[in-house]
Amino acid sequence: MNPKRDINLPVRTDADLLEHVETIVGRALRRQAWLLFLDGDDDPVPLAVPFEDYPPRPERDLVSALAGIVETVVGDVPGARVVVVWERPGARTATPGDLAWSRAFAAACAERGLPVRGQFVSHPAGILEVRDDELADAA
Repeated sequence: MNPKRDINLPVRTDADLLEHVETIVGRALRRQAWLLFLDGDDDPVPLAVPFEDYPPRPERDLVSALAGIVETVVGDVPGARVVVVWERPGARTATPGDLAWSRAFAAACAERGLPVRGQFVSHPAGILEVRDDELADAA
């Protein structure tokens, strides 16, 4: 775990969010997805849900299951928003698989009216944000 940020501090800015993700997830060690949550006051919810070894391309049932978990937490925590981190070895840039997962997850959450605060990719050299314009470029 990265000791540079207290995991209980509010996450008010994009820079805070990046530091929070770096602290909780850090550099990629294996292939897994993480669901992290913020409450309506931008305070971290003490819940991190990892999914080991997600497949290289999105699978409808798994995307739906991830969105279902988000729906449960959002229903239980007022104002909750999700942050997803796609941890995987490999490239320092977003891969087609990263973007496919990010787009599928964003679409599943949008269909259910679930707020997504951000999506990130954890690779062996660090963390990168999946930007909104990358999600909009869906083919």
